Amino acid sequence: MLELREAGFTVAQQHGATVRYKDTVVGEYFINLRVDDAVLVALKAVKALDEAHCLQCVNDLKATGLDLCLLLNFGNPCLEIKRLVRRL
Repeated sequence: MLELREAGFTVAQQHGATVRYKDTVVGEYFINLRVDDAVLVALKAVKALDEAHCLQCVNDLKATGLDLCLLLNFGNPCLEIKRLVRRL
């Protein structure tokens, strides 16, 4: 977050998102990072990313109306990055 801000990006940490179903609020949750109101960044520290992690990113994109999420996993010796795009 600090490096992104130093580079001139606007970053919201633990950004709140409201989940709606048929115009009714059904939940609230938090997104790790939202960058320039354009990209979500989901941070994980797990041995291996699985389908549930990717699906959570897709749900985050739907809830925020954004189109791009970067899923970062710091749980391995090498940083693992997945790029997920919401289908229009």
